[in-house]
This record gives sequence, structure tokens and C-alpha cells, in this order.
Amino acid sequence: MKVSMNVLGLRNLSPPGIMPIKKAIIEFGIQSLVTPASARAIENKKTRPGNSGANPTINSVIEFSIDMPVLRKFAPTMPCYVTDQIFS
Repeated sequence: MKVSMNVLGLRNLSPPGIMPIKKAIIEFGIQSLVTPASARAIENKKTRPGNSGANPTINSVIEFSIDMPVLRKFAPTMPCYVTDQIFS
């Protein structure tokens, strides 16, 4: 299956501490969609950093190909992590 996602942006982000959000990025856990044996050959995808602030516009396209089960009840979930590129 070929997956193509257009990531437009993030809204209402709140920083975990007192430092403001500088360059938010999103990491998609693609390795969680495959078996552990084949996860080494696949890299997780990241967006480019967007504008600074709580409402960054990212506008990135993420594309990858992966084998997926035919039945929906066996489909895995893909975690997404939002981090700040400046402060990690």
C-alpha cells in the first residue's frame, strides 16, 4: 500500500515547561506498522519544522510504501510524536 499524507499544521500547542515552542516537528512511527524483523530496514518519517509558536503551519507531504493487512481489524496503529526541534 502506498501512503501519502499532507500535514498542514498544528494548532493550540502548549509547551511542557516555561520555554516557548520554537520549531515544532512531527515524527511518524512507521516502524510500528511492520514486524520487528523488518523494522530495521524502515526509517520513521519527520516533517520539516514550521513557523514558531503555538499554531505552526508545517505543510509537508509524507509518503511511504508498506505492506498492510487486507482486513481492517488487523491493521496496526501509527503513533505520531510532536517535538520541538530546538529544545527536543
